[in-house]
Amino acid sequence: MGEQPAVRSLVEKPHAFLTLDALRGVAAIAVMAFHYRRGLGRNSFPEGYLAVDFFFMLSGFVLAYAYQPKLDAGWPTVSFLKVRVARLYPLYLLGLTLGLAHRIIFLHGAFSRRDTAISLVLGLLVLPGIHIADGMFPLNSPAWSLFFEYIANLLHAVFMRRRSQLFLGLVVLVSAVVLLSVIVHTGSIDTGAKRREYLSLPRIIFPYALGMLLFRVWKSGRLRIPNASLVACALLIAPMAVLLQPQHHAVFELGVTMILFPIVLLLGAASHAPRQFAQAFRLLGEASYAIYILHLPVYQLYGALWERLRGRPLEYNAPWATLACMVFTIAFALLADRLYDRKCRAVLRSWLMERQPAPLNVASQV
Repeated sequence: MGEQPAVRSLVEKPHAFLTLDALRGVAAIAVMAFHYRRGLGRNSFPEGYLAVDFFFMLSGFVLAYAYQPKLDAGWPTVSFLKVRVARLYPLYLLGLTLGLAHRIIFLHGAFSRRDTAISLVLGLLVLPGIHIADGMFPLNSPAWSLFFEYIANLLHAVFMRRRSQLFLGLVVLVSAVVLLSVIVHTGSIDTGAKRREYLSLPRIIFPYALGMLLFRVWKSGRLRIPNASLVACALLIAPMAVLLQPQHHAVFELGVTMILFPIVLLLGAASHAPRQFAQAFRLLGEASYAIYILHLPVYQLYGALWERLRGRPLEYNAPWATLACMVFTIAFALLADRLYDRKCRAVLRSWLMERQPAPLNVASQV
């Protein structure tokens, strides 16, 4: 979800990762449209939450490429987790700050100071607020996936180094069966953001492990599809715009996450990025994580300010007002990535890693 755009320095064929950049950016915008649907229209990207499952699959793929050789060579788990914290935490902290600002400025009478203080302390530690009724991460709801990303990273470093394809296949199979049972029990794969929804763990383990397995398929060199970048983007976005009857959700979600998304990921990894779209793909990758982790508090602040200035809620206006917010969010995400996140994560990584012994005879740059 928060991988460095394209990991371009790590691959022999950067076109593959430019396409993955584009897919990550498209997925982030789909999640944003899903959360902005009250202003865009309730039928706007009704299945946009499925992009989170693609994020986890993509994360397993990219992190297997970027770090598996180092982990297999004995790189300490603590070092791996420090690198992940340095990559993910600065923008997460910015999103938490924006969410806190929204609550203090516009919702000061709706929450007790105690609840706000507890939410802030837990949020700073990237821990869920189990005691609070309005979600696991009430100051920035999408942060729930970051919490589970860290869990997946920990499991990756502890249990999935030096493992065979058979082992990964068994992890994928078992987690798929558990995920299927969860979907049957809850009626949807859309779990994780609300209070006490720890049934979402298989929602993370299955796509993450599958992404690691798909990396090995791609690494084998047997899959080469030169011109499928735009097809992959279209296949990714299409199911998120489908409006379904509730009784069809479970089967649809299973088909998308277990069949379509693996195809999309392999298409993206195996295809060339069209030269005329290369810069756009690169920008999508740069902005993707910032869009994902910042879009909801930006929308909340934008909507609250709009209502205060205009005297009516944002969703009561024509969709152009929300479309303007989407454009602003993307621009803000790019600026946050370039002017804030890159500098902060370099400083944080330097500070964290100087307290850790160097990895064993492996490249130190990622």
